[in-house]
Amino acid sequence: MIQERDFVDRRKAGAPSGLKSMSFTNDDGVLAGYDLSDELITGLLSGIAISFPLSFIVLLVSTRNLVLSFYAVFCVGGIVVSVLGFCKSAMDWDLGIGEAVAGVIIIGYSVDYVVHLAVIYREAADHGHITRDARTTFAVQNMGSTIFAGALTTAGSGMIMFFCFLVFFHKMAILICATIMFSFLFSMGLFVALLYLVGPEGTCGDICCHRAKAMKAVAPVDDESNTQVVDVHTTPPLQPPAVAGDEAQ
Repeated sequence: MIQERDFVDRRKAGAPSGLKSMSFTNDDGVLAGYDLSDELITGLLSGIAISFPLSFIVLLVSTRNLVLSFYAVFCVGGIVVSVLGFCKSAMDWDLGIGEAVAGVIIIGYSVDYVVHLAVIYREAADHGHITRDARTTFAVQNMGSTIFAGALTTAGSGMIMFFCFLVFFHKMAILICATIMFSFLFSMGLFVALLYLVGPEGTCGDICCHRAKAMKAVAPVDDESNTQVVDVHTTPPLQPPAVAGDEAQ
């Protein structure tokens, strides 16, 4: 396909402006799938370019933390690259319709487990866990079993398609199972390691609304102390002790 692309690019480069969008064909069918593969590559890249920013926005809204969102998107990118690399290296698949569609769909599968851990990591601060190791432990203890059960059920639903006769459904079963496997490994492996080693502590990385909420939660303590100080200063001053001569008068 690389030779065909070079041939078409050379012909289009020397063609007039009105013929830049021309299509090539021949009798032996060498260029028959060129336009289809070109559109599949363009569609895949466009879908990824749209899905990743949307995933970051969803993660930012869910976690309300920039650091957690960046870590999560990094892990999602690793999952997508691993699945597509598995399809090429292990399965020796070329980019077809199923692979192009799955390249965008697996982004949605990849976000699921990571966002669960990110949200529970942020909520660990509301339960008194401040340090990153304590928050990571809290996240794994409360969400690890849920993620494991979700991976089993989703992979089990994908395995049903292994019994289908159509090649497309068989490929989708492999893609779903591979995505779930890499999603579980990246979420419970890389993402948890990032949280444990360089995860945000306190209000680090929180967006403004969440930071203001956290500061407001501390405010009553300060107000109470200030009230106590004011009460001390507003207490009527003590009268000086009476002198013996004054009592006699």
